[in-house]
Amino acid sequence: MTTPPASAEVPKTSAKPNRRYLKATLAGGAGGLITVLVFLLEERPELAQTLIDRVLVAWGPQFVIVLVLLAFLYLLADRYAPRLISAQSDTALALQNLARSVEQLVSRDDAFRREQDVLLNHVARRVDSLHKLFDSHRRSLNGHLSRLTRQSRKPKPPRKKTG
Repeated sequence: MTTPPASAEVPKTSAKPNRRYLKATLAGGAGGLITVLVFLLEERPELAQTLIDRVLVAWGPQFVIVLVLLAFLYLLADRYAPRLISAQSDTALALQNLARSVEQLVSRDDAFRREQDVLLNHVARRVDSLHKLFDSHRRSLNGHLSRLTRQSRKPKPPRKKTG
């Protein structure tokens, strides 16, 4: 298998997690949750009370564990996603090169087959026309030979002598 050219290589990214995106995501998520809770407390306090009772109180420490797990999964994705993406990019480039090679082989094979068909059909037509030509010459020659044979069987009139 061939390696991709240097121009097609994907630049290596650092495996260090990007804390800026983590902070922005957590701040956005927390801000969204607080906004929803404030909205519910102002507009529908009974729904907000039910939500707080069912989620925070009923889940208790499970709610905190789920939040910690989500943060941990985000950190894992932030740390290993660049490596996975670069590996997937390398695999995609290798598959693209393989597909290009196979396409070239197929097009060469098709071109060779078309060329063979064109040449062989042309040669076959020429041989066929030569066969017909020889057959017509053979019939013509046979006709002349049979006429000559018939004439040689007939008695020839004697030649007159001059002189």
